[in-house]
This record gives sequence, structure tokens and C-alpha cells, in this order.
Amino acid sequence: LSLVQKIASENIDHDVRRLVSFETRFMGSDSNAAASVWLGNRLTALGYSVRYDTFSVTVPGRTFFGHFFSFSGLKQWNVIATRRGSLFPKKKVVIGAHYDSIAIDRAQRDQVLAPGADDNASGVSALLEIARVMQAVDVDVTVEFALWGAEELGLIGSDHYARQARANGEEILVMLQLDAIGTRSKT
Repeated sequence: LSLVQKIASENIDHDVRRLVSFETRFMGSDSNAAASVWLGNRLTALGYSVRYDTFSVTVPGRTFFGHFFSFSGLKQWNVIATRRGSLFPKKKVVIGAHYDSIAIDRAQRDQVLAPGADDNASGVSALLEIARVMQAVDVDVTVEFALWGAEELGLIGSDHYARQARANGEEILVMLQLDAIGTRSKT
């Protein structure tokens, strides 16, 4: 079977439901932290080397869909799973999705319910299924599965990753971002 034929939609559906069951994955919430641990454990169980890339979030004040958000020194993390390439281990393909969520119709204090099924449990679940299908595939270049934290208020986690990659001189050949792939939005 081809790798695409190994994709199981029931796995994606299961993972979307599991992520939604956290009720919120808004940055700074206990559920956000629990979701990141769950994701790291899922990827570790698939045989990947996993690291938590910690960074600090400061949003001095931002109005988002009419609501004010502010954070100072909030600890967040990206969950990074790596499959090392056998021929060109210093060259990378990055597949990313953000695991945090936001309810755009609610203020910061009211983010206790932000299930984020479409944005972005759908993208995270697709990434997990791709990782599952690729778990035993020998890859020529290193593949990183990157689950970004703190994306909803300004792409903070992925920006942190990109800045580190540039500072370290990493050679990223391609980056594929899976974001809100399960939405009905026509825009």
C-alpha cells in the first residue's frame, strides 16, 4: 500500500474528538499544558524522539475580534517530534500545526470553552496521522513534526522556532503547515 492509502480517517476523527475534550487549549490554561503533554506522549508512543521547546510569551495588549488580550512572561512550548534522516540528517522537512485554540467571540477571561475542533484540532490530528503512517518509513532527510504553541495571538510559537532555526543555520527544505483544514469556511 502507498502511504496515502494507509491514512485512516477514523484515527483523525478520534484525535479531533480527544483534543476537543480538553474543552480549551487556550494558551496559559491548564488544558493547554495537558494537551501538549498528551501530544508529546502520542508522538513518543509512535517511536519519535520528542522535545518540548519552551519560550516566553509577552503580548503587551492586543485587540482581537473586539476583545483585549494581554500576557507577560507566560511560559509556553512547541512540541517537536523528530525522525532523523539517514542520508542528509542536517536537511529538514517540517510539518507543522498549532495545538492552541481560541474562542474569537470571548474575552481572555472567558476562554474556558474554546474547543477548536476546526482550528486547529483538524490540523493537529492530520499531523498525528501523517506521523503514524511515517513511523516506520526510512527518510533521507530529517522530518520534524512541529506542534506550535501560542499561535492564536500572533504566530508566536512558530516564530520562535523559525528564529532559532535561522540562528542555528538549519537547512529547512520545505515547511508544510496544517491549519484549520477541517473548516467549512469559504474564505
